[in-house]
Amino acid sequence: MCPTPTLYGSRQSRETTHATRFRPLLGGAACLDFVNTVARHDDPATSDDFGSGYVQFLGWCSHASLVDEATARRLAIVAGKEPREAASVRRRALSLRSSLQHMLQAIVTGDDPEDGDLAVLNEEVTRARAVEVLVAGEPGLSWQVPAPPSLESPLLAIARDAARVLASDQAARIRQCAGPECERSFLDTSRNGSRRFCSPTGCGSQERVRRFRERQKQLA
Repeated sequence: MCPTPTLYGSRQSRETTHATRFRPLLGGAACLDFVNTVARHDDPATSDDFGSGYVQFLGWCSHASLVDEATARRLAIVAGKEPREAASVRRRALSLRSSLQHMLQAIVTGDDPEDGDLAVLNEEVTRARAVEVLVAGEPGLSWQVPAPPSLESPLLAIARDAARVLASDQAARIRQCAGPECERSFLDTSRNGSRRFCSPTGCGSQERVRRFRERQKQLA
């Protein structure tokens, strides 16, 4: 047996990990960074961290600590032997990402999620819970995922995290970056709930520079 992945438990900065390959992980939850893997959801030509195949999706999951590197290597080998199954998992990942993005938008605007988007998430959550088993531990029982992992294991981990976040008080803390060119979603963990940008050193800094230049123009 292997424990369900503990998502985002590391204190290591995630803004620099795999920086040359993937976008920084600024969402505060795996499911939000999963949605943030594409720059523009309404533009099919935009850059996408998932690339064109399952192995690219798997690489991002390793980047987000949903699977360790050794597991990612094993699953990449399995994907080479089972290309149809791997392609199916990637299609499901894209469908879930799209539905989650719609749901996050609804949460930010105070609307109810669409039934179709809920159905996509519920289907993946049902798959995720179906492979979990209760085991004895300290203290008491806990849910765990049997080993070895399958091609869909990283996707199911994302579905579990989405269910955890969206069905908790954290949902009220979901924000969309106020940067004019940014669509990233993130958890606002500030004490007064006033965070506006996905990153103070990224979009936040750019906004400060923009406002400074505007003031300089007004004084000129």
